[in-house]
Amino acid sequence: MSRVPDPALSRVVLIGTAHYDFLPALASVEDNLLSLADVLTAEEVWGLPADHVTIVADPVTGADLLDPVVRAADEATDTLVFYYAGHGLTDPRRGELHLALKGSDAQRPYTAVSYAHVRDALLDSRATRRIVILDCCHSGRALGTMSDPVTAAIDEAGTEGTYVLAATAENQKALAPVGEPHTAFTAELLRIFQDGIQGRGPLLDLDTIYTHVRAAMRAKGRPLPQKRDRNTAGRLTLVRNRAHAKPARDVRDLERESRARLDEHRHRPATAMKSRLVEVHDFDPRYHAGGPLAVQGKCSWHGRTCDEEVVASVRVRDRGKDTWHAVCERALRTLRTTL
Repeated sequence: MSRVPDPALSRVVLIGTAHYDFLPALASVEDNLLSLADVLTAEEVWGLPADHVTIVADPVTGADLLDPVVRAADEATDTLVFYYAGHGLTDPRRGELHLALKGSDAQRPYTAVSYAHVRDALLDSRATRRIVILDCCHSGRALGTMSDPVTAAIDEAGTEGTYVLAATAENQKALAPVGEPHTAFTAELLRIFQDGIQGRGPLLDLDTIYTHVRAAMRAKGRPLPQKRDRNTAGRLTLVRNRAHAKPARDVRDLERESRARLDEHRHRPATAMKSRLVEVHDFDPRYHAGGPLAVQGKCSWHGRTCDEEVVASVRVRDRGKDTWHAVCERALRTLRTTL
């Protein structure tokens, strides 16, 4: 494929469980979700509209996890990406992979969601390409075997195939290094999305991404990812290569892009404020097509540190550039002083 998947016809579902009632917490999972959403909506990487990326953090019920997958499967006709990070549990009788919820218990696998349910939803999609990325223990169990009838159905699904990328082999644990902002596997995936791969062309296909992630994990002595692909899925382009040589650009253009990319994640203090409030509306995600924080109803003025309820959508002018922000009551009070 000589282009990235059509952003208008593609959907991404990012699901992660960071906090648990009975299992160890995985604090870096939350940053996995936000960072992936951020990079996949960047125009220079894929350029997905923010409302085509669904984030589900700490699902409590099976419906919390599965309903967004079913919705995205119904909507996608080009490419459908499902990503899960968290604890992976196994059924001792059948050896099947289960994806942990907030209240899941390792001694009761039925308290987690069977990966088979996710697989069924993907098979029902009209999308011609289905990409599954699992960053959890025992994720290699999702790869199936050639004699598995469900896997055989996947083999025949879609005109260009299905690609499953698992962080570990079926009997290995995934790694979430203490003190690192992301889990080990997702960190390498993000590095490729954000920085690209030197010496490659303008587009990166799935097999190239997999090969470089595997090499990086091997070099660090970490669990090796696994993959399974059907038909020509491995040759499918997923993202643009940010390391590919480009014509020199005006430094002012780069500065403007950098500011735009940070607008939803950087706190702007009330002191010495240069920004001016231009327009105020009731909160509406449609005003925030450029940023995943606001679409989730998070206060993009204060960034990830703010847990207050979003009350308004505002247009702010800073050095001649207008940006939409979702804001909490505290941020709105501060900004009103500049109206």
